Amino acid sequence: MSSASMPVDILFTWMFTHYLKIVVVSPMAKMVVSLSVVPLGTGSPSLSKYVKRVTEVIRGSGLRYKTGAGFTDIEVDTYDQLAQLLAKIEAALAEMGAQRISYTIKIDRRMDKEVFIEEKIAKAEGI
Repeated sequence: MSSASMPVDILFTWMFTHYLKIVVVSPMAKMVVSLSVVPLGTGSPSLSKYVKRVTEVIRGSGLRYKTGAGFTDIEVDTYDQLAQLLAKIEAALAEMGAQRISYTIKIDRRMDKEVFIEEKIAKAEGI
């Protein structure tokens, strides 16, 4: 099919693929995810060692994060990145003997600009 006879959307895609060779890279943090992970079936009311392990997994991911009293805020680019992090957290807690895990997840997704934890905190606190 020649480029002259292609519909506009196919032509646009064809042009990018064959002529421009542009690689689109998503900007750094498009989402701030507030995450709470509660392991169940641990046999103890204390969860601090599990919280510490989850924090180690998040730190090891290389993602920017801030731990709070009840939630940890994490800057992520994609839902795939979030899913990979959750799978690592789940594996770490399963290794520790957790029988069940309850997740509470809040996602602040911006489509128009990058989102950063520190900027959100500064705006909320009027700094």
